[in-house]
Amino acid sequence: MKQEKIGFISLHSNVHGRNLGSDSDGRVYNIINGKIEEEELWKLEESCENDVSLYIVSVKHRRYLYLSCDGILSTVHSVQSVVPDLATAWTFKPCMPETITGDKMRNVTIGGSLALMSVVAAPFTVL
Repeated sequence: MKQEKIGFISLHSNVHGRNLGSDSDGRVYNIINGKIEEEELWKLEESCENDVSLYIVSVKHRRYLYLSCDGILSTVHSVQSVVPDLATAWTFKPCMPETITGDKMRNVTIGGSLALMSVVAAPFTVL
C-alpha cells in the first residue's frame, strides 16, 4: 500500500510489481507498475460495523472493493447491496520483521566483533 496523493493510496504488490485498479463496471484488474492513473487510486473509509474494519473505495468510480465467497475481487456501488455486509470491509495487519532471539543476537554480535577486529588489525599485518 503506497500513499500517492493526500488521502489516496495505491494497492501495490511488491512481489509482482503491479497495482490494483478498477473500472466503472465493477471489474478489478492489475497493471504493471508505472505511472499511477486515477483508476488505480483508492481511499480508505471507516466502517460503520466495527472499529477495526475499513472500506477500500475507488477514487474515480466511487465503488467499494468486494471479495465474493468464490474469492473473486470486484467493486460494488454500495455496501448495502452486498450480503453479508462485511465482504466489503477490510482489516490491515502489520507485517513486522522476525524477532531476534538471544542466539541470533549473540551470533550477530560475534560476527560484528570479528569483522571490526579484522579491520583494526589489517594495517598491522602488512608491517
